Amino acid sequence: MYLNYRTLGYSWLVVFKFMAQTSAFYMAIGSAVVLCAVVLDLGYDKTINEKDKM
Repeated sequence: MYLNYRTLGYSWLVVFKFMAQTSAFYMAIGSAVVLCAVVLDLGYDKTINEKDKM
């Protein structure tokens, strides 16, 4: 928990700057993007084209 730094007297700006420099932050952002893509079905179109039906 990065919020423990607040009890040591660091400001929110310093805590957020530190969090933005960690690899876990970027993995969390990437995971959120993939999760949204899966939930919102933003993948390729799985339907068959009209010319493939013939």
